[in-house]
Amino acid sequence: MSLVRENMGEMKVSMLHVDPARPMDAQNHSISEMEPPLRPLLEAWSDYLEGGEFGVSILLDLSPRLALKQRMEVESIVRDLFPDVNVMWEWLSRGGGRVDRLTIQTGGLAQENGEVRCVRLHRDGSFDVLSGKPDANDVEWLCIDPDVGEILALIDPVVVQSGLQVAYEMGADQEGEVRWVHESERRPMAVLNEELGVHCTSRAFTSVHGRVQELIKGSLDLMIVDSLASSAMRYGLSKVQIRCACDPELHTKIVTRLDSILGGTEGERGFLVDAPSGDSLILCKKIP
Repeated sequence: MSLVRENMGEMKVSMLHVDPARPMDAQNHSISEMEPPLRPLLEAWSDYLEGGEFGVSILLDLSPRLALKQRMEVESIVRDLFPDVNVMWEWLSRGGGRVDRLTIQTGGLAQENGEVRCVRLHRDGSFDVLSGKPDANDVEWLCIDPDVGEILALIDPVVVQSGLQVAYEMGADQEGEVRWVHESERRPMAVLNEELGVHCTSRAFTSVHGRVQELIKGSLDLMIVDSLASSAMRYGLSKVQIRCACDPELHTKIVTRLDSILGGTEGERGFLVDAPSGDSLILCKKIP
């Protein structure tokens, strides 16, 4: 860290951006295994950071797979070295069903001390934001299957990881009316009270939503494809997206077989998901 002192002299910087190397399996390694180690690095830079109204501005890029305990360790280091600084966590998604980027931001970069934010980055560079105080404890996971006719939504994992379920409900103008029915790192699900409008903020954080057409007993395998195709045609679906957890090779075979059956039909789009109960599949008609 002497290199910092040799090159900086009396100079100050307005923001420090750090992207430390970390082990691939981040959840099974300690914060101390980051390279360079976080605490010594921030200590070395502390004298060269320009303070502001909300403290020094730092942006730390971290592994999206950090567990809560590890995140709290990082935050503890930051708050210990820079007392009274504003701190905010941010989760970013590109819509692929996972957290693509996790950062902790301080000082002028933080909206409000203790707030968190999740960002949905679109292909054209535009983005949508949900923010607020984390409220995961205010949400009850019910683990129940929706009824036929109800609206089922696959929620972007950043909403759950950030604890902003209530902010999602408010963005959908359905505060207190959403039932959270399946807790999952990749495919959390909720039952909505009504369809999401095209320009609704929470729609950007919804992978897909649709009206439940049928609950099909059993698990996803090749034997069920013909009956699934029959159900799809019965409900006017010409394309069904498979959103179930299954082996990639099996997924490819099922999609190929299903597309070959439905290829000559005309209709709307649908999707298939695992039921929260674990013993059924849910066929939905996608809401455009």
